[in-house]
Amino acid sequence: MASLRRLGDGTMGCIWIVSGYAIDDLAAALRERLNVRLPSGSTALLRYYDARITEDIVALLTPAQRAALFAPAQDWLVQRNGHLIRIHQNHAA
Repeated sequence: MASLRRLGDGTMGCIWIVSGYAIDDLAAALRERLNVRLPSGSTALLRYYDARITEDIVALLTPAQRAALFAPAQDWLVQRNGHLIRIHQNHAA
């Protein structure tokens, strides 16, 4: 926990996910979200796990895309420079 807190206090940041999924199921669900199909048909890596850009990614997604990305999480929070920001809260999870 101390290492994670230090990350959250720094510029790299830390992502906190609250989920009812078992850890292996959560890991599998998050892995499924790594690759996205671009309008050109090519595939790109979606770096949702990078606390430095998570807010920027979320701002680009439609409500349906956000719901799909965050479906496994009840709460998805980003902590950077000592500030904790709720990115998504899923009341249905």
